[in-house]
Amino acid sequence: MAPHSDAVCRALAKKAAHIEGLEILVRDHKDDLRKEGVRTRRFVLPGAPANAPVDAEAVITARELGITYPLRPFAGLATGLYVDQRATRKWLAPQAAGARVLNLFAYTGAFSLHLLTSGAAHALDVDLAGPALKRAEEAAAFNGLGARHATVKADCRAYLAANSDLFDIIIVDPPTAAQGGDGWVLRRDYPEVLRLAFTRLAPGGLLLACCNTLGGKPYPLVDAVHEAARMAGVPTRDIASPPLGEDLPQIQGFPEGRPHRLVAVRRT
Repeated sequence: MAPHSDAVCRALAKKAAHIEGLEILVRDHKDDLRKEGVRTRRFVLPGAPANAPVDAEAVITARELGITYPLRPFAGLATGLYVDQRATRKWLAPQAAGARVLNLFAYTGAFSLHLLTSGAAHALDVDLAGPALKRAEEAAAFNGLGARHATVKADCRAYLAANSDLFDIIIVDPPTAAQGGDGWVLRRDYPEVLRLAFTRLAPGGLLLACCNTLGGKPYPLVDAVHEAARMAGVPTRDIASPPLGEDLPQIQGFPEGRPHRLVAVRRT
């Protein structure tokens, strides 16, 4: 993509020329972020100053499905909101009334915040990344949801093993790999997290599992979810998985364009 990034920016600038105050940011980074940092630069639009300063702590607000998120677009690789699950959040909303929500690998809590505005009784975000959870707390307070929202900085496996609380909706959306705690490798660790999650699912509850590992040998998510439920001794039935939505149009014959897979099951 690197040789084409400026051409993409020019096309975006032309398409969005009507937007007042438009800025386009480009993230330049190496494959291994442990060795090379992330450089955020402005794409210079016609009439804009060529050397405008970049403030890493600058905050802008964004809205998705009625929730306002304070974002820091210049601070590192991630701005604080991934929109690839927007359709999934919308799909979950009708299930939210009165629900106790557990959001594992929660990042900045977008699933929890949307479910809270849709009628959930309480939502708990669990993640090992303290800065991400602070952003979740900030967004919850910004939207007046802090009283029904909580965060726990912990390894998701350890949290599930140490607690006996039951939840009506459990979301499991892990990364492919991570270095925090004892490390995370999806193919090695996902089955145990799924099994433990099923033990925390209340009767009639909904578990939504996501997998972003699609390249090479796809992860067998459907089989993994069913085997985890069996190992946990939890009877389930499949329900229709959420669509990708208009944000992620799929091209026939190009399965690589699908960013993730989802499986939804209900405890019977």
